[in-house]
Amino acid sequence: MPSNEKYMQKSSNYSDRVKTDSGFGVQVMSLTDVQEVDTGSYQCLCYHRVSLIDMIYVFVHGSHIFIPIDFKFVLFDDSKIMVPCITTMFIDNNDIELYANNVLIENASKNYDQRFGYKIDKKIYDVTSFEYVQFECRYREKPQQSAFFVVIQENGSMLHWITTFKWPYVGYSNYIMTCFCMIQAFTSSTFPCINSTSKFNVLAEHVIVRNKRMEIRSRIMYTELEIDRLELEDSGEYLCIATLKGTNATLETRTTLHVAPQMSQIKVIERSPQIMRLHDNKEINLFAKIAIYPTDLDSYHAHWIFRYNSWMEAGTQNVTIIPDRTHKISTTVFKNVDYIVESLSMNSPDETVMNGTYVLSLSLLETVQIVQWKVTIENDRPDVQITVREPFSYIVFNQQLFPRNTHLHVECLSVSKNVVFEKKNSESSQFEEIDKNSLIGVDGSFGTGFILNMILDKNTELRCSSKRNGKISSVTKKIIVAEESPHIVSYIQKNKNASKLEDSKLIYEGNHVQLACVVPIGAVDWDVTWRFFDSTSSKTLSSPIRVESKGHSKQVILELYNVTVGSSGKYACVIEEDGSEELLETAVNVEPTIKPYHTKSDSEHVITVDFDHNFEIDCHIAGSPPPEYVWFKDGKPFTGGVQDGSVLKVSRARVEDAGQFQCCATNRAGSTNYFIQVQVEGAPKRFLIFYCMAVLITGFCLLAVIFWCTN
Repeated sequence: MPSNEKYMQKSSNYSDRVKTDSGFGVQVMSLTDVQEVDTGSYQCLCYHRVSLIDMIYVFVHGSHIFIPIDFKFVLFDDSKIMVPCITTMFIDNNDIELYANNVLIENASKNYDQRFGYKIDKKIYDVTSFEYVQFECRYREKPQQSAFFVVIQENGSMLHWITTFKWPYVGYSNYIMTCFCMIQAFTSSTFPCINSTSKFNVLAEHVIVRNKRMEIRSRIMYTELEIDRLELEDSGEYLCIATLKGTNATLETRTTLHVAPQMSQIKVIERSPQIMRLHDNKEINLFAKIAIYPTDLDSYHAHWIFRYNSWMEAGTQNVTIIPDRTHKISTTVFKNVDYIVESLSMNSPDETVMNGTYVLSLSLLETVQIVQWKVTIENDRPDVQITVREPFSYIVFNQQLFPRNTHLHVECLSVSKNVVFEKKNSESSQFEEIDKNSLIGVDGSFGTGFILNMILDKNTELRCSSKRNGKISSVTKKIIVAEESPHIVSYIQKNKNASKLEDSKLIYEGNHVQLACVVPIGAVDWDVTWRFFDSTSSKTLSSPIRVESKGHSKQVILELYNVTVGSSGKYACVIEEDGSEELLETAVNVEPTIKPYHTKSDSEHVITVDFDHNFEIDCHIAGSPPPEYVWFKDGKPFTGGVQDGSVLKVSRARVEDAGQFQCCATNRAGSTNYFIQVQVEGAPKRFLIFYCMAVLITGFCLLAVIFWCTN
């Protein structure tokens, strides 16, 4: 057997798998059908000369990182102990972690050996203050691969439950719970089950009980309770009883098993207080420490919700919280997803804004769990708020922008009874109280005030005021009309020499480009500038910039005249307010302008074509922008073919097609010519005679016309 046999589950067929053979001074051991339990040191020694000894260590790796251990209990007194986390393959010490009662032991790796495990003493972890310590070894690359061991004080008498799997769920196979005890005076152990909702003291048929006695100093006995397949009915309280030898005295311990309905599970390990009462201007911090199984972060999601009672609509309203100046949301993952901390902090809370229920909604695969906090902010001043409810808006700098003719539902509410709702009719006017006949009064246990229903046709400013205990407080709200959300529009004006073939979407050198940043006119506090980014730096562009107004929007226009390749880069419209900025970005790519040039050097070359056959002539000229091509023959425009880009296609060559062809390519940078001499071969003689006669007749006719005209 290998050197680690005292820890391993002994294979029932080990003797059948091992064979030895000797001869000529050689002793050979053969081991067939090797298994993970065969991991360990093997020694070869000479009985006649004990100084002759050799050893080899063998790793046998299957599906487990740690070898299957039958011995799960380790006695200790005041000396060092060994936690036998033996691996089936060679693994770096830093990849194995040791936990004691679910707490990571830092720097334990220096005391780890893959062949024996961890050697632990008081300097690393003081276990003498406990009756027992449950150790767990984990492989960092695969945290689900772990091994459990229990360390028991040698002179103690105790009874305790342990489980090796922390996430039992319906369908999980071979779930094991172990009850162990020091048995100096114990002789038997029984396991009747007391269900939390039933008076029956018997175990279900699919629960198997195995009593095992450990022979190490004859001090420890443990009993395993194995459930072949977990069901919801297995949830409940389990009782372990140990009976003292020769007496009716017993020791007992209880454990509760909760079987989850599905594999994916979420557990809240720790959380901030569920009910919080704070004074205003104090920061609120809510957090929850979460454990999940399986540790699939791609399937894990968390979001925060604020719940409040609506004055207008019946029932509870839910608003999803997003990070902004007031709300800071963070998710922190620790130690191979051992746990996750979700937190929400809010600064400068206002009573009417912050009062309510905050909900952390957690989801993992098909499992959903809710964590709630009730928050109440207290102060002595009259707290008022203006809330605008509408079907659609744009949000920039936490400022809502509303489309024109939007139907708005505006609430002016306070916990005080003395509420005044006012409105400015123009930018230069003073606030005037709104006629109460046009308002809907609200008077309830949660708040008092008014509701204004209006159709937005221009920028409006409202003020809601309240008085309590001699103090007046008010809040104003600017409602800004925006026909569209802030964005960038670009315009390209072509150079006067541009051809019709140029792509209208491409920008070439010499073009004029306008970049317009469209923002609402009512956002008077916004400072809008343009910034240019090239490959090495950025700079703010001061000119030429002009502003044009159109409806409820204004355009801050950047003019780029006679652009060059150096004008290429990223342009950002920078919107600033109170030291914060938002960037709207667009890219400008300027194509170079290149005069048409020859792509082949043999201009004026000769080509021969066959009579009555199709032929093609390539101009062999390119440029940027792509040039326009015009064909001439013998100095006159040629219309007898079809142009396909730089190629002229002529069908059924005739004798008259022979001659000099000229291709003239032109773009905004200039023109270039290409000449080709075409010869037609294979024409019948009669065609030559007809061609010659036609030339003579044409010439005679021209002379006759000239003579007649002159007389």
